[in-house]
Amino acid sequence: MKNKKTIKAGVVVQQEAAPSVRAESGDDDMNDNQQQEHTPSEVPTVERVKQYAEQGVAQAQLYLGSLYATGNGVQLDYEEAWKWFKKAAGQGHSDALNILGLLCAGGCGVPQDYMQARVYWELAAEQGNPSALFNLGALYAVGYGVPQDYMQARVYWELAAELSALRISGSA
Repeated sequence: MKNKKTIKAGVVVQQEAAPSVRAESGDDDMNDNQQQEHTPSEVPTVERVKQYAEQGVAQAQLYLGSLYATGNGVQLDYEEAWKWFKKAAGQGHSDALNILGLLCAGGCGVPQDYMQARVYWELAAEQGNPSALFNLGALYAVGYGVPQDYMQARVYWELAAELSALRISGSA
């Protein structure tokens, strides 16, 4: 998954590319235990993803939220994106929590609120989400919603780097 960095209101935020949807192998239902990751050319239809999302599959909710947040295959709709990200976050999905923080920081679908962004990022960071740690570091570096504190920013960035390195090495 490629990451991209964007600047929203002076804050550099790290975003992961739209997450992949995991669907069960076999008869294309989500009933057996083997999972298969779809490549971009094999991504299920929006209708199929929405079916899974409505059934409560957190990864599908996250993916559907990403589609609405980017306008990829659907009409751009931050309210609809927010709805699906909240559902996935309600199941404890750390990427959804991180993205809710990005939406709050960017004022996408909600009024811009760095303090609320921080809350979402802290929840995601507690689960070891390196992107959320990176974003917390950015908040402290620029002082949006928190006192500017370069040392705290460094602590978050170092933790993000360590967690990312562990994931790359397969140790996490």
